[in-house]
Parts: sequence; C-alpha cells; structure tokens
Amino acid sequence: MRIHKNRHSDENVRSLLSALDRQAAAPDSEFLKQLRERSTTDFTAAAPTASARTPKSILITAWRMTMKNPMTKFAAAAIVVLACLIGTFLWKGTGSGIALADVLTRLEQVTAYMYQ
Repeated sequence: MRIHKNRHSDENVRSLLSALDRQAAAPDSEFLKQLRERSTTDFTAAAPTASARTPKSILITAWRMTMKNPMTKFAAAAIVVLACLIGTFLWKGTGSGIALADVLTRLEQVTAYMYQ
C-alpha cells in the first residue's frame, strides 16, 4: 500500500467535514487524528493480505498484463507460430510418422487380443 503524503490533507478533511453542515464548526486536530487512525486500521483490516493471492490469480494477472499490450500480443502469437513450425519440421524429420504407420498396419492385422 502506498502512503501519499499530502501536506494539505488536514485542511481538505476539515473543509469536507465542515461543508457537510455549514453551521457546524470545523473539527479539531485531535478528532482528525482519531479519524485517520480509525480509518487506517479499518482499511488494513478489510484489505486482502498478500497470502490471498493464489497461483490462479497470479496466472490471470500475468495473462491480463500480456494481453493488454499490443506488442506482447504480437510476440506471443509469433512464439506460438514458431513453435508450431519447429514441431512440424521435427515431426517430419525424425521419421516417427513412418514408425506410427508401421504400428497402425500391425494393429489392423490383429484379429483378437488378450488382456490380463
């Protein structure tokens, strides 16, 4: 949590509270101090803790950050296309397609099988 130092914060709160009821006197500095302490403790008690961030929420945050920037969208798409091309060349170059075809022809010749 960032704490912004505003040198006019007491004046702003005084003017806000006195604007609610023009006939009321401006609040004193002790009241403003108590109000600040109470609001700070209430806010920190209600704020989610850092341990509440689950891996799923971190993943969603990373995805959102990636998809907001047009350049990272383009880079992610380029990586996916490049990975597909490399996978295709590796698949064709290893001869595994021929081996899978041989296995398929042998399976077609089987008339019965036994499983224990």
